Amino acid sequence: YKALHNAKSKANKSRTLFAIAQEHLIYGDTDSVIHYTKLLKTIDSPQGVLPINTIRYQRLLGQGKLLGGLYNDALKAFIEGLELSQKTGKKTETAWLNLELGRVYGFKYELKKA
Repeated sequence: YKALHNAKSKANKSRTLFAIAQEHLIYGDTDSVIHYTKLLKTIDSPQGVLPINTIRYQRLLGQGKLLGGLYNDALKAFIEGLELSQKTGKKTETAWLNLELGRVYGFKYELKKA
C-alpha cells in the first residue's frame, strides 16, 4: 500500500494495483480483489488503455467474481477479455481466459461447455 501511495507514474500505479489485487486473490478476499481491479480501470495512459491491460483487467475481475461465487459475472468478465484477446491476437491471454471459462462452467456444473 505504501508503494501505491509513493507511485508517481500511472504505469507504476497500475502495476502496484495489479499486484495488490493479486495478493487479495491469493488470500481469498473477494471484495478487495474486485475493488482494486476496478481501481485499475481508472488509470489510463495518454494513449488510452492498452488492450493487454484491459484483457488482464477482465481476467482479474473475473477471478474475483468467481472467487465470490458470482459465476455469471465472472463469465461476462472472462468473455469480454476473451473477445478482446482474440481480436488483438494475444494467444497466451486467449488460452488463459479459455481456461478460466472452463473453471466457471465447471463450477456451474455445465460440463459440456467446460
